[in-house]
Amino acid sequence: MTSSGAHAQIRANQPVRILVPLPPGGTSDIVARLIAENMDKSAVGRAVIIENKPGATERIAAEALKHAAPDGTTLLLAPIAVTVFGPLVFKDLGYDPAKNFAPLAQVATYEIAFAVDANHKGDSIAAESCDRLRSLRVAPRNRQILDTNMAHPA
Repeated sequence: MTSSGAHAQIRANQPVRILVPLPPGGTSDIVARLIAENMDKSAVGRAVIIENKPGATERIAAEALKHAAPDGTTLLLAPIAVTVFGPLVFKDLGYDPAKNFAPLAQVATYEIAFAVDANHKGDSIAAESCDRLRSLRVAPRNRQILDTNMAHPA
């Protein structure tokens, strides 16, 4: 979770907005709604609104946070695409996570997996990777973190 003004004074009449850079109904949306429900009941004492702003590889929501008033009332549930992948992939991102955003808390971790059809023959350019992934599926106790050289045990 990040904010454009983590240290600013929150205006008493302003609702807190949580920007979610993905469509409603997904995991990030559910996490944001659970956080909002708990914020409503806690010391926040004001309305907490979820704003789903999907699109442009999550940049629409990040741009909205960048241009929000730095009063601490706008938060972003920031998946890794906003803070890590975006700067690595796009030349002109429109924001700099290190300069424009202030991290507040890690609120969730996600397991990410790859899948292929069970009947995949492994005859493509990714054959070695597919074979490696299958071996991990067969031997889950021997899971490893997968990177480009697939050599780092978890």
